[in-house]
Amino acid sequence: MTVPGVPPTQLVLEIASGLQQQAWYQSQKCPQPQHRWTIYLNLVCLHTLLPWLQAEQVAQTSIWPNWESLMPFWTVVNGTAIAFGSKRLLLVPSQGLDARELCVPQEWVDLPTWAADYYLAVRVNPDEQWVHCWGYTTHAQLKQQAQYEPCDRTYCLDAQAMIPDLSVLWVVQQLYPDEPTRALIPPLPVLPELQAAELLQRLASPAIEAPRLEVPFQVWGALLEQVNWQQQLYENRYGAGSMNVLEAVKLPEVVELPPVNLRQWFEDVADSIWQSLDTLFESQPAFNFRRSDGANRGRGIRLPRPFSEEPIALIVNLDLEPDHRIKVKSQLYALGPSRTLPTGLRLEMVSESGQVLETVIARDQDNCIQLPRFKCPPGRLFRIRTSLQYLVFSTTFIS
Repeated sequence: MTVPGVPPTQLVLEIASGLQQQAWYQSQKCPQPQHRWTIYLNLVCLHTLLPWLQAEQVAQTSIWPNWESLMPFWTVVNGTAIAFGSKRLLLVPSQGLDARELCVPQEWVDLPTWAADYYLAVRVNPDEQWVHCWGYTTHAQLKQQAQYEPCDRTYCLDAQAMIPDLSVLWVVQQLYPDEPTRALIPPLPVLPELQAAELLQRLASPAIEAPRLEVPFQVWGALLEQVNWQQQLYENRYGAGSMNVLEAVKLPEVVELPPVNLRQWFEDVADSIWQSLDTLFESQPAFNFRRSDGANRGRGIRLPRPFSEEPIALIVNLDLEPDHRIKVKSQLYALGPSRTLPTGLRLEMVSESGQVLETVIARDQDNCIQLPRFKCPPGRLFRIRTSLQYLVFSTTFIS
């Protein structure tokens, strides 16, 4: 996906259909209105970036420490931690119109058990439905170069000091997996249980809007370092029944279809799931569409309930150009008795880097949607993606 003014090297992802409504509904469960916007932004950010990370970079990624802890975290600070391997990445969302600086709450930097290895600045644009990853930094760089703001206890790093291309992070991870990323974090003092109990009772007062700023950081940090005290603080402030009110937002269920070498189609070589159009439409005599003089293949896709009980077909038409580029036309057809595609069904062309380059969306009563034709040089990788709400079918093609 491209956004005016955003360099092509920076990652921009589209917010999935229906995600904003789910995130807003979940955020309203927070007892304190002042925290709901933070919860909303973090949910949108998390559920847009986590599927991309799992599909494109590191399959074994997880929320740190767990899903149940998110609400207590977000009522204290902004940010969501993602664990991959032995590393931790903190997503720091904001709704800023521009990307000037990254501001990270002190807890994510100076608490030994909370600190991350990498910090990713993410702009969330709910109106235009995209998230923009505009730069990242390491814990060590944040400690060395960021300006500490005592008024709100944040570390702020200018955009000029950050690495704007997220792909650099994954290259570094592959080439130098053991490269140090964290600065030395001094241990916090041990908080006596009696002092902790008194502090928990005091901070439970609804008159205190920002408990994190109410006591010295060393004391506050020592309280948060103990998971049971952190949970007790949340329950004291918002009620014992409010701890696990977040329901899991449905993440995209990605069905990755086998890679396809398109040049083999010109030799009449194709996987059995990619059928000739005569075979695919033999029971659909009413279909009459123009076929390419080159290679034409299609495959059926059956959406599970409750999306649709009627099958659809992904059709790919190819023409070989004199300069050996392949001209590609991709379409979705409705095959069921109603001859209509589910409203909101998306057909997307996605680059090798994961950016959505073209999108068409089925309207009410559409029986076919088509991406603009495009040409690919030999060896180019791209994806054709079909999605409806949180269900995604993706195929990688090699031209």
